[in-house]
Amino acid sequence: MHNTNPSHRNDDFTEDEIEISDLTAKKPEKEHPSSPIQHFSLKPRYSLRQRRKQLLITSGIIILTLIGLLSSLAPVRNLVLSGLGLTTPEARRLTGDDLFYFQALPSWGTFKLDGKPLTRNPIASTQPPLRLPRGQHTLEWSAKPFKATISCQLSVPPLSNTNSQQACITHALGANDFAENAFSVSFPVTPSLTMLPPEQQQALIGSIQQLFDIQKSSTILEPGELYTYNRATMPAQTADQPMNAHLRFLLDTDTTKPAQCNGLNFGSGCSIAGHDCRQFCTLNWPDASTQPTTYGWHIAAIMRPTWTFDPIGAKADTRQQSASNTQGEQHFVALHITLKQNKWQVAFHPQGASSFDDPNCVPTIGSIMARSSYRYVGKTQQPITWAFLSAANRSIGCLAAAQLPNDTAQASPLREPTAYVIQRFGVLLAVNSAAHQLWPDLPVANKAAQDAAQEIITHTVFIS
Repeated sequence: MHNTNPSHRNDDFTEDEIEISDLTAKKPEKEHPSSPIQHFSLKPRYSLRQRRKQLLITSGIIILTLIGLLSSLAPVRNLVLSGLGLTTPEARRLTGDDLFYFQALPSWGTFKLDGKPLTRNPIASTQPPLRLPRGQHTLEWSAKPFKATISCQLSVPPLSNTNSQQACITHALGANDFAENAFSVSFPVTPSLTMLPPEQQQALIGSIQQLFDIQKSSTILEPGELYTYNRATMPAQTADQPMNAHLRFLLDTDTTKPAQCNGLNFGSGCSIAGHDCRQFCTLNWPDASTQPTTYGWHIAAIMRPTWTFDPIGAKADTRQQSASNTQGEQHFVALHITLKQNKWQVAFHPQGASSFDDPNCVPTIGSIMARSSYRYVGKTQQPITWAFLSAANRSIGCLAAAQLPNDTAQASPLREPTAYVIQRFGVLLAVNSAAHQLWPDLPVANKAAQDAAQEIITHTVFIS
């Protein structure tokens, strides 16, 4: 959902302005840049419910509490129907100040209330809430191989003001399909890497890096192309000879150095709600307790896309030291972790789940969404809808496709309803004439970059 009121717009973006969408574009006329890009046409693959889930996920990352979908009340209609002896879904919803939803923690764990296991631990918007007995309680969660039991003190109904560090964190969720009002409850501390025994920490780190290395790839940096040494703040350089360009995504768990996540971020450093995500931040994930495909542990981790360059034919030990000694900038990435037969299994979430599921395009999404000029267009500042595409060979770039509003396209000299921007070797480039007209400060993609954009369109494997 986009905010179309320009008076409420600022340069600090929110999750509401990040819309993930498929595009169906018209074929453009040939104009500068001279090499036309063949537009891609994808059938809509996300339902309204799936798009709502995307928004829920991003909101849950920011506040670590999943806000239930609000349903409008209809008291007058309920009164009329009740007089006829009929009921409505609204009239059948649960009421009370003792209804609770629980935090989405690793699904193989156990919640206990005053030492007794809970029969179920529903997550907001997926099931009816659980009604708890009134009074003061101790809520606990534990799971192997985590070393410690997490606990907090829960008041039913929740207290409006409490300064106790042992108190559970509660939030009013409002109404949903199951209840007129309910609360979410979470722990002050959530599962993280540090809560695992050392051998389990190393095993999990290795499994995540193994997943990242599946996307390790290489391509050719052609003479005349722009590139950077892993730092967006460093001036782009122009290649004067063909070079091998190698891209690798590195997991960052080092908390001994200052953290500074770039692009999409949700707190100081690389933190969420005060938790350093280099040690993993537990995410509230929709349907985590009801869908088999989402069982497990959903986390935010920190990764560094890192480039190395070396002249074609050069030996590995002669690679440019300024590149090989510099890691890429820090970015968030979302991961789905399961534990099967005491072995960690790690995967990215399916495409369309959130903006953090393709490490190749996370930096591009951050670069574009950080500037309002990429999010709005025209005199009326209509919102632009973006999709971000990767091919199997991630090193050729991340292609950002902007679907322009219909009224903007008709009222402007732009002849193409879709503008293409590619982030290639760490540099944003305008691929077609529409992008160049909208953002004239962007360097224009040369033929090599345009060919890379066309290859991504032709062989897309992931859309964010």
